[in-house]
Amino acid sequence: MEKSIDKCVDDALTKLTPSDYNTEVLEAECEVHTWPQTWNDMSCGSGGLCAQSITTVNTVVVIGPQKDACVYHNSDFAFQVDNPNGEFWDALDAREMPGRIDHGFNA
Repeated sequence: MEKSIDKCVDDALTKLTPSDYNTEVLEAECEVHTWPQTWNDMSCGSGGLCAQSITTVNTVVVIGPQKDACVYHNSDFAFQVDNPNGEFWDALDAREMPGRIDHGFNA
């Protein structure tokens, strides 16, 4: 895996809920999805002051063994979803994850 993806996976392993038979999350138990995503500004959905420039960065979604998920934009942690709802799975299928300030994915 690419170094920035490895960074996201390593971080997610510390945040996700372990399976019933392990005390920690193992990388082999996770699904990793990554794709380039385009944003209208350089905040990549984080909000705040930033340059208004079309920006394309990698989005990484790591889904743990209990189906909770961590989302990263440009290798930065964006948010965690403990109980993903249908909107989350639809966004994952469409490869269009919202930014840190826009999500509402907990069931």
